[in-house]
Amino acid sequence: MELHSAIGIDIGTQSSVIATVKSGGIEIILNDSSNRLTPSVIAYGDNERMIGDSAVAQMRGNFKNTIPYINRFVGLTSDCQEQIDEEGKYISNKITFGKDKKLNFTIANKGEMLELVPEQLYSAYLKKLKKLFATEEDKVDVVLSVPPFFSTIERLALLDACKVANVNCLRLINENTAIALCYGFFRRKEFSEKAKNIAFLDMGHGKTTCTIASFTDKKVTILSHASNRNLGGRNFDYLLCDIIGGEFNKKFGCDPRKAPKARLRMLDQIEKIRKMLSANSEAVLNIECLLEDEDLHQAYTREEFEKLIDPNIQELKKVMIEALEKSKLKTSAIDCIELVGEATRTPIVKRLAEEVFEKEKHQRTINSSECVARGCSLMAAMILPQYHVPPFEIKESNPHPINVSWSVSDGKMKSQTLFPAGNNFPSVKSLTFDGRSEPMDVGIAYTSKDEIIEGIPQLLARYKIEPPKPKEEKFGLKLRVQLDQNCIPALDTAEQIEEYIEIKKIPIKQDAPKAAKTEKKEGEGEGEGAKKEDKKEPEYQYEEKEVKKTRSTQIHFKYEHHGYGAQQIEDFIKVEAEMTKQDNVILEYKVLKNNVETYVYDMRAALDTVGNYKEFILDADRETFLSSLNATEEFIYDDDDHTPDTLHQRFDELKKIGEPIKARAKFHEFFPLRMSDFENHINNFFSQAANIPEDSHITKEEVTELMKACEDNKNWIATCTENISTLPKHEDPAFDLAEIEHKKNALIDLGTKILTKPEPKKEEPKKEEGAEKKDDKKGDASAPAPEDAKEVEDAKMDDAN
Repeated sequence: MELHSAIGIDIGTQSSVIATVKSGGIEIILNDSSNRLTPSVIAYGDNERMIGDSAVAQMRGNFKNTIPYINRFVGLTSDCQEQIDEEGKYISNKITFGKDKKLNFTIANKGEMLELVPEQLYSAYLKKLKKLFATEEDKVDVVLSVPPFFSTIERLALLDACKVANVNCLRLINENTAIALCYGFFRRKEFSEKAKNIAFLDMGHGKTTCTIASFTDKKVTILSHASNRNLGGRNFDYLLCDIIGGEFNKKFGCDPRKAPKARLRMLDQIEKIRKMLSANSEAVLNIECLLEDEDLHQAYTREEFEKLIDPNIQELKKVMIEALEKSKLKTSAIDCIELVGEATRTPIVKRLAEEVFEKEKHQRTINSSECVARGCSLMAAMILPQYHVPPFEIKESNPHPINVSWSVSDGKMKSQTLFPAGNNFPSVKSLTFDGRSEPMDVGIAYTSKDEIIEGIPQLLARYKIEPPKPKEEKFGLKLRVQLDQNCIPALDTAEQIEEYIEIKKIPIKQDAPKAAKTEKKEGEGEGEGAKKEDKKEPEYQYEEKEVKKTRSTQIHFKYEHHGYGAQQIEDFIKVEAEMTKQDNVILEYKVLKNNVETYVYDMRAALDTVGNYKEFILDADRETFLSSLNATEEFIYDDDDHTPDTLHQRFDELKKIGEPIKARAKFHEFFPLRMSDFENHINNFFSQAANIPEDSHITKEEVTELMKACEDNKNWIATCTENISTLPKHEDPAFDLAEIEHKKNALIDLGTKILTKPEPKKEEPKKEEGAEKKDDKKGDASAPAPEDAKEVEDAKMDDAN
């Protein structure tokens, strides 16, 4: 079972988590972050692209080329200006728009100005994450989480990004569904046939979702959910940043909200203060030299903080009430509240949840950081055939009602709500049109734009269906529309259905004619040789009957949707491949530079500081080599950019001198041990050969051969030992450790072959002639005559004498 066979990835607003299914259960893949999270940030620049903590570390100095919250921008266009302005409060990047209204980030990468769409940034981020569990060339299967409020356009954008990153997305799963799956699957034994209703409040860094799910021992049903994509912990932070920045501007005459570096520092420190106030009643915000050498120092209490964020708290209350109303359940039918997300640790959020759902206490029984990724990996295991997962049904509900419209004869469009809000998915529904022979335009669109952001197109896809070419008078057109597992609606098939009459001949069985009676003559029909009369088969007549049949023929159609075309995806793949190649060159250079640096430090310490290698090189050569090592160190740390070839050349020059020194040191360290081991084998084989008895199956020639080999090797060891004792340690010996090992193995092979020689098999003794005759007589079926018996007895007596 491959490690990456069932991978679940949760790319959230602030962090990303990867989970994989292994034989022992679900495991979170650790990365460079101490809290198992990789911040959803990607940084471009002169070095290789970085994600996670490495990118965050350089955000303040490279904020123009460091993009956080990548998944918040996919699918947006210039028509979504209101949402882009909202996201722009938390970033410091330049945003432009192309001719197709697509959003572009302008960044500098290795001295070149690039304009990249969010899907390219997302694919690059995903490709970097992929390195944690697979190689760059592998095409892996993953389940990716998305917020439940994501529109079809945003979901298509994520699928396009997966194609660019060479990741096979098995399914996009809603985050609230992944949470419910992670919660319910491992508690199946706790549930029964009677449904148990759980309210999940997921308030993360940038969004809030409240979900009410019903659990039994066999399935989970998402009853309702309500979301606010612009309500989370970062909104608390920005509200405080706006208030504190205004006060700072009044006091010092400079506005930190308009200075990107100052604003980022404020948001970072305010987030820490918010988390401190979740556990403490007071906290102090202290930022030195925030702007124009002015410091920010201010103390806050929890009560003051809660009053400041009251507008956000009222929005949170609306989300929970909406979810409760959509579920059509009373608070008494809700068994418990489960809190998920880092912002739910704020005391006022916990109190509000208990107040709205009228519960004395909330629960926090699943890991807030990992539950979405765990649910994704569990879903991947359910989809992939190599895993056996106990059955647990998932019923998801469509958040947005979807219409299907089609052209009618007068040129107008007629529509019908095919997938209402709350419709389970995946789902397939059909539309049938009788006698339609002209081309048809079909559109799939949202019924209303109430729950999607401003600027997202209401029309999701358009299809042009070729006219049917019927052969029969009675025909129809059947359209199959699916809402797939990714919650993306699409026209699946268009079929021409024809009805026709087929004449079939139905056989009617007739009774066989009776045979004429004949009088039997005497003696006929009684014996074995009497002939039987031939039986006549029944005769059939055929009746013609009309049978109604249908014939189905696929009709070709063209379509337009908001995703990228195949050529554009291919162009993105080429751009990403080139940037990955540049990253690999830089990474390889860094690895080479680190190896050279390590070699310099180790050799210098062994030759000078520690002195382990001093006696294995002449003093004059040692000073020259130390000078080369110091010069290489300066070469590494100077400001000039060096090519890998020049660094390789210096490394090779150092190793030409250093590797023979290391080889001599190793030889003198292991020579006594290897020779002692060799002598033990020689003595052992010689002793065994000397003790072989003369009548042994081992021949004298073989014994002599083994003893001679032992004597020769013993003499070789004596000669080598004498040579080494007189040889200066800074000179190379005439042989190496490998030759000792080779001679020892040759002796072992010879000794084993001779000493373990199998004994020849002994031949069985031949039977005597008398015994053979006795056996022959025992096998004779006729008894001997008395005279013969007497002769046998006399012969036995003679033998005895």
